[in-house]
Formats: sequence, C-alpha cells, structure tokens
Amino acid sequence: MSVLANLRKDLTTAMKAGDEARKSALRMVLTEIQYAQVAVDASKELTDAEVLKVVERYHKSLVKAMEEYPDGEKKEKFKQEIA
Repeated sequence: MSVLANLRKDLTTAMKAGDEARKSALRMVLTEIQYAQVAVDASKELTDAEVLKVVERYHKSLVKAMEEYPDGEKKEKFKQEIA
C-alpha cells in the first residue's frame, strides 16, 4: 500500500473516530500533496518518495510558523498539528 493510500485510510479512520485534530492535520497534508501533484502533472500520482518530500516540506513550514508565533492558542494548534 502506498504512502498516499495510507494517509487516505488514516483520514477515514480519524473521521469515523471523531478525532478532529488528526482529521484536520491529515486533510492539510493531503491538500499539500494535491498542490504538489498539480504542479508536476495532474494526470499521474506522485511516487512515495515525492509524497514524503511534500510531507517533510509541510512539517518544516509548520515548525517555522510555530517559532514565529508567540505563546498562545495558535502556537498550541501548530504543536498539535506537528504531533
């Protein structure tokens, strides 16, 4: 099973379990993957290595955004999404 298929399966599981934090984070990651796929070629899926690069890039952007915000609600949201 590919990484993308696992992410989609995890999203379905989070939706059934009512886990809003996990569902939100997975939707954001899947959206970033779709943006990357359209940028390259919308007609074919990304490879596992490309999907992992997108996830890594998204993680780095979350860490950077978390560092820029002062302590508070937004910073906690970033911490939850990173986890």
